[in-house]
Amino acid sequence: MDNWWERQEYAFNLEIPILNPIQLQLFCAHEEANEAFPLYLNSIIQKIYKKGNNNFTITLKQPHYDLLSQVQGTKEQPLNITINGNAGTYCAYRSKHLNITINGNTGHNCALASEDTTITINGNTGDWCADWSTNAKITINGKIGLLPSINATYFTNNKATYEQLKAEDYNVTLL
Repeated sequence: MDNWWERQEYAFNLEIPILNPIQLQLFCAHEEANEAFPLYLNSIIQKIYKKGNNNFTITLKQPHYDLLSQVQGTKEQPLNITINGNAGTYCAYRSKHLNITINGNTGHNCALASEDTTITINGNTGDWCADWSTNAKITINGKIGLLPSINATYFTNNKATYEQLKAEDYNVTLL
């Protein structure tokens, strides 16, 4: 498996036991250093959600590329996730029907190509936030990078972020 798509498909098709919230935290604490950690975590969360569980809290020591990529809730029951720590580049990439709170920073391309996603970032986010997304509502309580999505609705309590987005004619509300 040389490419990302093969590894992502492999991880989502693994037979993984359903973990309770304490087991999920233990998994994160013990496996976070593994290069494939975000792929396995995405798969575990998706499988736990499909069994009827929701409202996840994840604590991270380091940012991870592709965290929550392609994870999907439903329109009737969005997937609720809180991340304590920094999320890396491509967080929530191509995800659908998510409510995410990130108590930290994100890398570039947060919520890229996501659908019906609400994200609160209690920190800074990189470039291209929510680019190519549909029905994205992004609250950024820090700084935002360059070229955010023209399709998203932004909220912020950061005056500088508000002024930056307003000056470029983005749909933004100062909280």
